[in-house]
Amino acid sequence: MANKVWIFVFLISSNLLLAKGKCHNILQESLSADSSSGSRKLGTSNYIGNVIFLHPEICTWADKLEIKQQGDMRSILAYGSPLEINHSTNNEKFKLTSQTMSYSFDEKSLSASDNVKLELSRNSQQLILIADKISMLQRTAQNRQWLAEGSPLEIRIKDGENNPVIISAQQMNYQAAEQTLTMVGNIEFRQQQSTIKAGKLIYNLNDNTRQSYKTRLFYLHRWDLISQLPVHAQPSKRRI
Repeated sequence: MANKVWIFVFLISSNLLLAKGKCHNILQESLSADSSSGSRKLGTSNYIGNVIFLHPEICTWADKLEIKQQGDMRSILAYGSPLEINHSTNNEKFKLTSQTMSYSFDEKSLSASDNVKLELSRNSQQLILIADKISMLQRTAQNRQWLAEGSPLEIRIKDGENNPVIISAQQMNYQAAEQTLTMVGNIEFRQQQSTIKAGKLIYNLNDNTRQSYKTRLFYLHRWDLISQLPVHAQPSKRRI
């Protein structure tokens, strides 16, 4: 009997492990861990060691995970070195690694901090983001908003060509449905031999255009440089 129970548990763990990196079409929630504890009074369940949490909305691999249930409100808090999060739909998938992560099932919002790396693929484009902190708000199934902060953060955009776009900034706002990136603070935009420095930049991933807003104070005068150029075009060398 002991052998049969051991084989049954092993098969469940194996199926969960096979799903890592392939979080797609998850129909029901499942969880595996080395140990667990909980408090019915506090509405918390704690799982420690090789935690694998699969859910239709999010898949998580962590060292420690806490599930909190308060009435109809449900959330998870995960820790890892690092932990990994995966999610995939027909036209978009993302992989996120960090030290800590929280997710609210009711608000469909995610927050991750400490050594955060986001790999986001949509259609033929890939966006890689390295930041101190990232949060995600999901308004609809196809409309996610990603917010990030860093000192600085770095974004790499690849679209199948050999000339990736590299952007560094203090803050980022990515609207998935509109395919627009808005960067703010000490921006440096680089592609091939082109470099643009600005205070604010809006980058359209659909048609590879950008708007940069560059601000400088000099005797209380302020000017803005606004450009809307194809990515492959050289920036103007005229000094303003």
